[in-house]
Amino acid sequence: MAQTVHEQLVSRNLSISGGKITGTRVFVVWDDAASITEPSQITLGANGMPAAGDLFPGETTVYALSHTIDPLGDGKATWRVTWQYGPSTNPPSDLGYVERTTSTGFQFLDVYRLNVPSAYGGNGSNGSNIGGTPVDAGGDPTTIRTVVVTLQISENIRDFQMPGRLATIAEAVGKRNSATFEGFAAGTLVYSGNDSSRVNVNLFRLTHRFEYRADFHMQQVPRKNSQGDVSMTFSPQYGFHAETVAFVQPFPQTYDFNTISENF
Repeated sequence: MAQTVHEQLVSRNLSISGGKITGTRVFVVWDDAASITEPSQITLGANGMPAAGDLFPGETTVYALSHTIDPLGDGKATWRVTWQYGPSTNPPSDLGYVERTTSTGFQFLDVYRLNVPSAYGGNGSNGSNIGGTPVDAGGDPTTIRTVVVTLQISENIRDFQMPGRLATIAEAVGKRNSATFEGFAAGTLVYSGNDSSRVNVNLFRLTHRFEYRADFHMQQVPRKNSQGDVSMTFSPQYGFHAETVAFVQPFPQTYDFNTISENF
């Protein structure tokens, strides 16, 4: 059978001194199938046994920092594991640590119309004319700058959580937010992927990247004729310009980013 872990609940305690909270928990461990003969054979972070960085039950800022392992000497290969808890001295390496960073810049976009009269989310996405003010010159687009915000969220998770988290990421990448996320309106964020690195033997850090554009990432595309040229029209005010301009959505699918992680 697997290792059996029994917590001595009467030993669980917290104390406060100088505004600092510390605590202890004591566990008894044994294995009926294969006697535990060395401390290294005791599995941490499984079967009810904490691992470094785990929170004290019911607390939000008191972490498992260190432990001692002693044989009970009863001839049954039973061991006592005592965990010491306290405030973290290195939060970025803690389980569940979350960090948010943003950067704001711009991208160059080719456009055919400005002052599009209705919401980018739906107007023109069915191939109809988006309206607005023509700014192309004889079918050649004008390049403008648009504001882009990059949001990064880093989180620490257990190594055994990685397969499930990566499967979720594969579902979400390349999609826009179906609901408000981190204050950004639905449809304005694209999940562009993540990076991962190992923090320690039990933890991975995932860094998720999201990109915001107020225009819902829409691309303006002019209608073309049978020869593949932009269909033109003329007006005294704007001269020759693209007759019909529609929106194309490069990221038509959406996903609830709030479900990517329990830490968001």
